[in-house]
Amino acid sequence: ALGVRKLELLSGSEVVATSNRTCVDWSVLPCSEPSAGLATGAQVSVKVRDTSLRYGAQELRLRVTDGAGNVTTTPAQPIGLENRVPGIWQPSGQGLSSAAERELNWKVDAYDAPITSATIRLCTGTGEAPADCREEAIAPTGPYRFTIGGDGATATARITLTDAAGNSSTSDLIRFSRDASAPAAPVISQTGGTGASRDVTINGEAGARIDAKVCAVGGACADVPTTTAPAVLKVNLPGGGDYDIVATLTDAAGNTSAPGTLRLTRGTVTPEPKSMALAVKVSSNLRKGRIDISGSVAAGSTRRIDVQLIGKSPRGRRVTRTLKLAVPASGRFKVRVKPPRGASVRKTVQLVLTPKPASGWRVTHYTHTIRP
Repeated sequence: ALGVRKLELLSGSEVVATSNRTCVDWSVLPCSEPSAGLATGAQVSVKVRDTSLRYGAQELRLRVTDGAGNVTTTPAQPIGLENRVPGIWQPSGQGLSSAAERELNWKVDAYDAPITSATIRLCTGTGEAPADCREEAIAPTGPYRFTIGGDGATATARITLTDAAGNSSTSDLIRFSRDASAPAAPVISQTGGTGASRDVTINGEAGARIDAKVCAVGGACADVPTTTAPAVLKVNLPGGGDYDIVATLTDAAGNTSAPGTLRLTRGTVTPEPKSMALAVKVSSNLRKGRIDISGSVAAGSTRRIDVQLIGKSPRGRRVTRTLKLAVPASGRFKVRVKPPRGASVRKTVQLVLTPKPASGWRVTHYTHTIRP
């Protein structure tokens, strides 16, 4: 009948909270406390302030002292403290896109207490009016999938997490929008340059990504470095012929335009043929029937020289001798030939050398008069 005089909450050997009672026998006498008149055996309590506990798991005991000074201590009771709110960060899948089906992902900082519940409030339309919103339970770590609607649709979402300690947090507003309209095809024009190098201007939706390539008509394509519209691109036409400049625009939502095309033509330029640099030395003795020919041409300029000897018979009739002289890769040649058959040794003989030029080399001739 003495009742409880003092309750002390202990953490280790330290008192973290105390509650004193002034009643000695609360079943009989009036008490000076607001809770006067409690029946025998009624519960009493002591409040532990958050600042009196440490973060994480710990143990507490209750020490009870009655009005006569008798003391008893309860067994240790496990208890934990976690008052840090769970964090929601790095949401992905938000913002502008051309897709109707969306997937929202996020990361969670749960600290020491596990997440026990998660909800999302999803609102479609222009605001967060109750008629446009729905709230539902979701997996704490996502993902969350939903359909946003047609072209131009918008949506917002807020995620709320609650941990086992009762701490709760709500994310910032997460916004979604849909743009399913592709940009118009780009307008392409040549604005400068001649020959191999050309300046090409591409106009279209401002800020859209330009994907362009240069395609030889009937041949291969080469990509041009990407940039954003509007832009002036430097393109190269590697050889003579027709080329198509093909470009598309892709907007921030991922919509891609129809291609725009510009045809450019580069004329074929024939290079100036090179000189064969034919050099010839002739020595002869017509009476002995011997004509020695030696000389050189530029290496690789020809593989054959046509040799023609033109003379006259004693009666003045024209007589000839022809042969084909093979030229080695070095370009140096040497040959001994006889005068034309029936040619008078007292008359002059005309020597004509005609190389057959390789591609890119200029045709040349050599003429020499051999005297008796």
